[in-house]
Amino acid sequence: MDGAATGWHSIKDAVATDDGGIIAVGNYQDDTGSKGYLYKLNANGQKEWEKKLDESSGLGFIIVGNNGEYFVGGDTNGTSTLFAFDGDGKHQTSIRLTDTNLQSTVSELIQSPLFAIPIWLKR
Repeated sequence: MDGAATGWHSIKDAVATDDGGIIAVGNYQDDTGSKGYLYKLNANGQKEWEKKLDESSGLGFIIVGNNGEYFVGGDTNGTSTLFAFDGDGKHQTSIRLTDTNLQSTVSELIQSPLFAIPIWLKR
């Protein structure tokens, strides 16, 4: 990943894009700890853009929206967080799930095999 972030990288999820490219999410490690990381490759495997999320300790999944936007789930200081990006990788908004019961429910849902089915079909 041409030195964009130091340390190690870990890919947790990736999806194909309508233009034949791919978007991947995961973590990178630097001197201050683990951070969220996502990047877009075009159909030729060239990096179009990358985003490092210092407020996230890691990203675990990505879902492509109906209008080409991306929804990414991760962790922010122990709180489940959903991040939204437009098709060019510009961060649009973040939602922290601060209710512990809601966090638990979403966490269980994300880890459930039933959650994987709609995501897999969307890809």
